[in-house]
Amino acid sequence: MRIDHHAYQRATRVASFGLLLQIILGVTLLVFGIINHDIAFQFAAVYVLCGVLVWLGLIIIFYQHKLERLEALEEDELAATRGGGSASCLASAANERRVAARRLAMML
Repeated sequence: MRIDHHAYQRATRVASFGLLLQIILGVTLLVFGIINHDIAFQFAAVYVLCGVLVWLGLIIIFYQHKLERLEALEEDELAATRGGGSASCLASAANERRVAARRLAMML
């Protein structure tokens, strides 16, 4: 997997598609179970809809990874435009500015 933000953006889209499919399948089972008064389909719908939480977690994690990568790219561009003279000053303040990286570290 590529390390740049495009890979995480694609992963977010794929996870969103998986979430959509999971919701459609769960709601279909639930409606079919309610219409036909079939308890087995209703319980199956509950188990299928529990997987929605997993997809939501993946979407959040991949989105945070994307934000962290964008933040790192912006910081690298800023350091490149300023030149290499004040690298020690930038290195000490870099951890304070990287909000998305701290948020991602807390989530993982």
